[in-house]
Amino acid sequence: MRGDVERILQLVRDMYPDVICQRLPVVHPGADDDGLWFFTRPDASNEVQIAEYLRDQSTASDTVYAAHNFPVYAFYSERKTVSLLPIQADFDEEWREVMSEPGLLVYTHPDRLGEIHSIDTSLKPDRAFIEAHPEFRRLREFPNVTVYRYTPGVQKKPL
Repeated sequence: MRGDVERILQLVRDMYPDVICQRLPVVHPGADDDGLWFFTRPDASNEVQIAEYLRDQSTASDTVYAAHNFPVYAFYSERKTVSLLPIQADFDEEWREVMSEPGLLVYTHPDRLGEIHSIDTSLKPDRAFIEAHPEFRRLREFPNVTVYRYTPGVQKKPL
C-alpha cells in the first residue's frame, strides 16, 4: 500500500511541480485515519480555508463583511455575509449604516487581488482606513487577506 501512495504522490507532483503534499499527523492512534493527505498549491485560492476560519472565529449572530469573494465566504462560513461592493463609491459616508452588526471583515490585499469584477480595483475599506478606526481589530493574516474582528461603536481611548 505504501508504494501505491508514493506513486500517487509522484503523479501529482509530476502534474503540479509546485504542489505541497502533507500527511495529516495522527493525534489519536487507533482513532485517527493515518491515510489523510492535504495537497496545496501556493498559487491556488485559499478562500475555503479562510471561510472555515471565519466560521470557527464567529458565532451564528456575527456578520461577515467583504468586498471580494463574498459568495465563497458566505457559502463555506455559513454566516450572514454582506458585500461591500455596492457602497464602494460612497464608502466613507455609508459604511457605518451598512456595517451595523458585529462580526468579521475580510480585507483583501490589493496586490493579491487576482480577478475582480468591479469597476474600481482599489477596494474599500483600505488598510489605512481600517488602521485608523478602532472598530477593527486584526485577528489573522493569510497570504492574500487579513481578517479583522469588527465591533461597531468602539471609540478611541483618550490619551
